[in-house]
Amino acid sequence: MPPKGKGADDKLKACNFVKARHILCEKQSKINEAWREIREGYLDDGNKIPGPKFGEIAMKYSECSSSKNGGNLGWFPRGKMEGKFQEKAFG
Repeated sequence: MPPKGKGADDKLKACNFVKARHILCEKQSKINEAWREIREGYLDDGNKIPGPKFGEIAMKYSECSSSKNGGNLGWFPRGKMEGKFQEKAFG
């Protein structure tokens, strides 16, 4: 007998919108500096980087206009972003 109650008929649905932040750099050396700061400050210890700290690092390193907003791209639909970024955002 199928379960009854709240959520019993709910099925997993595809996400149509996501909210994301990013750090965009043209030069590999700058990308490496940003990654090193994130890795050594948080990831090496098994921690996730807090959103506000990611924002500070994005403001410091990113060359995208979103850097002034801490790399925040806001909400966007599937199909708006390119290639690998979209795959990761909706993965």
